[in-house]
Amino acid sequence: MLQVSYPEFDFANRCCWQHFGPSNGECRQCDSEYRACDQTEPHSHSGTWVCEWFVKTDYGFGFNEWYFANEEDRERFLGSVGKINWGENFPKP
Repeated sequence: MLQVSYPEFDFANRCCWQHFGPSNGECRQCDSEYRACDQTEPHSHSGTWVCEWFVKTDYGFGFNEWYFANEEDRERFLGSVGKINWGENFPKP
C-alpha cells in the first residue's frame, strides 16, 4: 500500500496503462486529470492489473494499492515506485 497524492496516483496509473495495458474492470479514467483512456462514456476494459483507492489521508493524499496478474509486472512496478513522478520515469522492459 502506498500513500500518494492524487497527481501521483494519476501518473502511476497512466504509467501502468502505457507499460501493462488498460486496467481490468470499470474504467475510471474519465475522473483522471492525466487520462490514459479517451473514452468518456461508461465502459470497462479487460486487463491484467487493477488499482484500489482506499482512504483519503489529507487534502489531495490517500492510500492506494495496485494488483497485478503477472508477477513480473508487479515486480517492475514495485521496483519503479520511487521513480514514478511528474516525468513518468518508468523503466522500459
